Amino acid sequence: LASWAVAAKNTLRTTLPSEGKRPCWHSVFLQRLAGIGSRDEWIRAIDNPNALRPRTAYMWYWAVEAMLRDRLYPRAMNTMRRIWGPLIHQGFDTCPEHLFENSDAYRQPGSALSYCHGWAAGPNALFAHHILGVHPRHPADPHWTPHPNTAGLRWIEGKVPSPKAEVSVRRRGNPEVGY
Repeated sequence: LASWAVAAKNTLRTTLPSEGKRPCWHSVFLQRLAGIGSRDEWIRAIDNPNALRPRTAYMWYWAVEAMLRDRLYPRAMNTMRRIWGPLIHQGFDTCPEHLFENSDAYRQPGSALSYCHGWAAGPNALFAHHILGVHPRHPADPHWTPHPNTAGLRWIEGKVPSPKAEVSVRRRGNPEVGY
């Protein structure tokens, strides 16, 4: 990841020459994940409507992971709603490879290379780890201790399988939040 981030810092400021100079989420979130980028630059890229954004489930997963690690919870929740929400509203029971913002294009012919793509299930892993807080105390430990974080949500609830038993988490959050 660190070598990707160094390459990103030096090369991923734009995509094709025809795109011109625009901030690129890929560059900034890879730097953040490697611990070498600026949080302020990441926030500016997220908030810039002209920034180049991911198109694949793989890259959207890492973008949201970077937001959650930086505790940018409202931005992470809103991104998940914009990217994965349309899949739910369109009745998908599989996950396409390409993910589009606020899109109803998923059922269009040719809109995805694959309709069964594991990375598109990323919110499940992100919620289990960052929101429900379920992860082992250390890699070889069979006991998993939840450290829930409502991330500004009204409530959270979930079950995560672990090597010893299912871990259940339920927590009330902020009733004033609108999501």
